[in-house]
Amino acid sequence: MAFSLTVANPDTLPEDGGREIRIEGSFELENRYEIHIGAGGSPADPACHSGKVGQGTIIYPLTGGILRGYTPMITPGGPYTITVVNQDTAEEHQLVGELTVTERQFWTSVYDLRRILPRFYRTGPRSIGSEATPLGTLGLIEALTGLFGEEQSDAGGFRMTRLAAAVTQGDTIWPVASTLGWPDEGQISVDGVPYTYTAKGLTALYGIEHIASGATVAGAITDHRDDSTVMDLSHQYSGLDLLRRAFLVNYAEGGDLSVLARNLGVNRPPIFSDDDQFRAVIKAVAYNPRGTVYGIELALEALLGAGNYQVYENLIQYPNTVFIRVDTSVFLEESAAGRAYLNAMAWDALGGGQDTLVLPEIPLAIGGVILKGLDELFDFRDDKPSAVTYAYWPGETPAGAYNYTGSESEDTQVIVSAGSHTEFTSLGTGTIDYLMPDVQGARITPGSYVEVSFLATIPTGSATPHATNLAQFSLGIYDGAYTINVGLDNTDGMGLYATVGGGHLDAANAYVPAVDEYHEYAIKKFGTDRVEFWVDGKLYQTQPYSAFTAVTASHQVVFGIRAIPVPVGLKLKYKQLGMMIQTTPDYWNARGAAGAVATANPTRFDDTGGLLAAGDVGKYLTISGSTVASGVNNGHWLISSYVSPGVVDLAGPTRTDAATVTTGPDTVTVENWEEFTYPDDIGKTIVISGSSLGNDGSYTITALIEAGTGTDYSTYNTPVTGAKTHIARVSGAPPFTPEPNLEYRLDPAFQTEAGLAWQLSDASSFVADTLTLRNALWANGLAMEIHYSNVYSGQLLEDGNVENTVGAGPTYEYWPFYLADPLGLVAAYVDDLTAAGVIPEYERL
Repeated sequence: MAFSLTVANPDTLPEDGGREIRIEGSFELENRYEIHIGAGGSPADPACHSGKVGQGTIIYPLTGGILRGYTPMITPGGPYTITVVNQDTAEEHQLVGELTVTERQFWTSVYDLRRILPRFYRTGPRSIGSEATPLGTLGLIEALTGLFGEEQSDAGGFRMTRLAAAVTQGDTIWPVASTLGWPDEGQISVDGVPYTYTAKGLTALYGIEHIASGATVAGAITDHRDDSTVMDLSHQYSGLDLLRRAFLVNYAEGGDLSVLARNLGVNRPPIFSDDDQFRAVIKAVAYNPRGTVYGIELALEALLGAGNYQVYENLIQYPNTVFIRVDTSVFLEESAAGRAYLNAMAWDALGGGQDTLVLPEIPLAIGGVILKGLDELFDFRDDKPSAVTYAYWPGETPAGAYNYTGSESEDTQVIVSAGSHTEFTSLGTGTIDYLMPDVQGARITPGSYVEVSFLATIPTGSATPHATNLAQFSLGIYDGAYTINVGLDNTDGMGLYATVGGGHLDAANAYVPAVDEYHEYAIKKFGTDRVEFWVDGKLYQTQPYSAFTAVTASHQVVFGIRAIPVPVGLKLKYKQLGMMIQTTPDYWNARGAAGAVATANPTRFDDTGGLLAAGDVGKYLTISGSTVASGVNNGHWLISSYVSPGVVDLAGPTRTDAATVTTGPDTVTVENWEEFTYPDDIGKTIVISGSSLGNDGSYTITALIEAGTGTDYSTYNTPVTGAKTHIARVSGAPPFTPEPNLEYRLDPAFQTEAGLAWQLSDASSFVADTLTLRNALWANGLAMEIHYSNVYSGQLLEDGNVENTVGAGPTYEYWPFYLADPLGLVAAYVDDLTAAGVIPEYERL
């Protein structure tokens, strides 16, 4: 299939090569191309490099519309012709007179780098005066120092060119080698003399001026020889230049200008989206001759523009008043808006059948419900753990964090040394431990990230710990599935263990503490991936989550002397315990782990629990965990119809901007570069609609193509599971006719499989202020965090206007109603300019 060329970008480059050039047009993604640049307009001209190791000059399209290469060294001149050759079909096309090549430029940072290297290194010229013309072959060190030095110029330094001919005194037009990338007007230096120029061409500077005796004089102050260095002093190139300009009102932009204004006492309301207008306001307000009518007029001129205000006084009746009349229509305009929500947050303890929450107000929409996280440091220097309290959520009355669950007496065996620590002393007959249950904070699930750290020691005078009981000085995390433990014995020290009574999981990397030395011990649980043990900020042990085999239904954290045998007189000192718990699942959604699909009904899903209902049509359902046919059953689907309790039919959401392209008769490219996932989407059905050229239909995805290389992901020796792309090859298609902006959707093509994980969005419900979760949790009393909205807001979604219509009631389409206070905006600035005792009064024109 033929390819075509449109334009080259950029159209001007320097001679020294290695510069990116993009050829725009229409290309076949899997074909190989070469780009040639030269006067001959043929494949004999110098070829661009691909920029990829091992590919040389062979270039694969970056996309179906862009071919990217890197230029060779080319003699200055042109415009040159660009020739593109398809190496697979021998087809070639030209962009005639497309590229101009200038002499290279020079950077002080290159010579600074070369001068610090030993003299015997072949670095190339160490000053601009040593540079040869024309450019010759580069040595390796010369090329590398040039590359690194030019990159350093992005941070700081100066760029330079050379005079292309001698300049005599009074000349206002100077020929130079190149001004590529220079500002249209700026400052330069030649032979130590500063000049300014007012315009430029590609190889010339115009309007040269200098300063003499305080006056501006046109032309050169003296003669300058050919090849003299011309240094750009405009300070608009390097990172340091841009940083400096960000501190100047005349040059700062966007956020930099807003910060600069705040430093000068001028705030920027949203009405001033235009930098130039706000720049004028800053000057009028920050540098204003305060207390004068002239100063007020300067500010109003900047705020409103000429003719949009009046200022007058009545010194007989109102001697201390300045009257300001404002045309408020300057600030008022139609608003473009779409529906969005303002987010509010509330907390409540789970009730009912472990599925009910009550908000402090009636919501319009629910954004999500999660287990409230925990991030607290509990101090045991003045209180026993059972006496420590904290607020379970913001605004809640503080309540207890830990319960004493030991069998020995807390009163006699747990002693607080005020301001120092809490000490446990064992009688050897039972346990001394504390437990935080889920309803008091330890809301931990298998998927939670948990970090628990404690500052503790075994003091002088303590009995020697038992040799085989890791639970005698330990901490356990219970997540409803497994128990994660860390503890100490007298054989190997402190480390992770799986079960009470079991040994170390990694005795070789256990930590042996010294008596009377406080250490911070920490367990970090990364969901169901791994568990880490840290001491004083250093990682000692890592174990897979599956190594902890003690099964539990509890959700809690427990620490202390947790099991016997324990030696009589074993002492432990604790100063503090910190806990961080983050659990991400959104319980406003519904989820399950026993979904089933069948090849006989390739779009039908059964949750096998009767949970999905008729009201779920139109909601999104995500399926994961598929292992059949490389994950073909995974996906994000829309429930299209309800069949029976728990059974629904699924389809993909319809999207716009698909395009059948010229890469082949069976290839589809879409706008979203991460639309397709390899290998999950192999075998799915893509449905194309809206075609006027016969491209509509349902097609099976047979291959996914890597953007940039055109390589089929399945051909890689190393698996690329999870790779994203926007190019798919399909079967069952007629030869596509090139056509953009088509609608498409991905439909499932299920193959028989059971035990699939699934999640339904927006599955739960609310009536008035009461929320009911679709999936009940394990206990009442769990602190839950609810994100919701009771206010519709306006948000700009696309170009256009929307009217906030008033209905009966009154009610409004959008909340809040659009309000404006243009006089207040003017007053906020002008009040700051008036002298003491002068009262500004505002009226509308």
